[in-house]
Amino acid sequence: MFRGHSRPEWKLASLFERELDKLRNPCPEHPQFCDPTRNVNELFSPGALEKKRDTYLKQFMFHSRGLTDVESSSWTEVDWWIIGRHQGLLTPLLDWTLSPFVASFFAFWDRMSECNPGSLEGAPKYYEIDGGPEPIVIWELIDCGNMQIPSEFEVIGQRPPFAHRQRAQQGMFTRLSDGALLDIESYFRDRKLTAYLKRYEIPGSEIYKALRDLDLMSIKWATLFPDFFGAVRQANIWESMSRIIVNGGNPGPFEPARTTASPKKIATILGPVRLPKAVEDQLGMKPARIDFR
Repeated sequence: MFRGHSRPEWKLASLFERELDKLRNPCPEHPQFCDPTRNVNELFSPGALEKKRDTYLKQFMFHSRGLTDVESSSWTEVDWWIIGRHQGLLTPLLDWTLSPFVASFFAFWDRMSECNPGSLEGAPKYYEIDGGPEPIVIWELIDCGNMQIPSEFEVIGQRPPFAHRQRAQQGMFTRLSDGALLDIESYFRDRKLTAYLKRYEIPGSEIYKALRDLDLMSIKWATLFPDFFGAVRQANIWESMSRIIVNGGNPGPFEPARTTASPKKIATILGPVRLPKAVEDQLGMKPARIDFR
């Protein structure tokens, strides 16, 4: 399983765990924002974390009843967490994918939106691409069967009804329930399982080539989000991205008619991959294998 991070310092922690980390370690550089009446020890007492976590789920379930044509009475708690996660709910689930290329897509677009605000809305502040000096990070988690402990660390692969985004993204999840360790890397280090975690770094400067190649592989918003959200986002970015330049005037990643260079390597992750023949013909390429290493 793979997960992409736009920043190398980001931890393998779910939104819920990140929120807990903020509560346990308030920003020392901004003491004025700390609540002196907050009892952090009480929050981390037995059963308190579960109660706080389940509050989000109960509220989501309450406000979701009757919103879709899908019968949800048979959904399990995990089904609700998965659906909520794909809609932005603060959950204990951490997103993964079976595809390193999908993981790269999200990491590079996160970096794009950071370096060029408005990119995701089709109104970029700058009509140029600059991925910055820091690398993009792709994590790989190797599920070895004996690493899972019920109610402590679980790998979740089930796909509930209506989880169209999860299917399109080849989505998987992990759930860590450890009151002391709030990220997977720390948890694996404590259990001496770090051999099952791998980290790959891709230069941020490769953002243009990566997004172009991923688009040619049909890894894009419209395919990863098979709904109105994905269609709208794809429509919004098309015009602006086609005018973005990189390194002094090269065309943006969505102008195949003007693209003459062969796709380049973007990551040391997977073995050789072939582009569709129609794309190879369009680019004037001889049949070849593209090694993303």
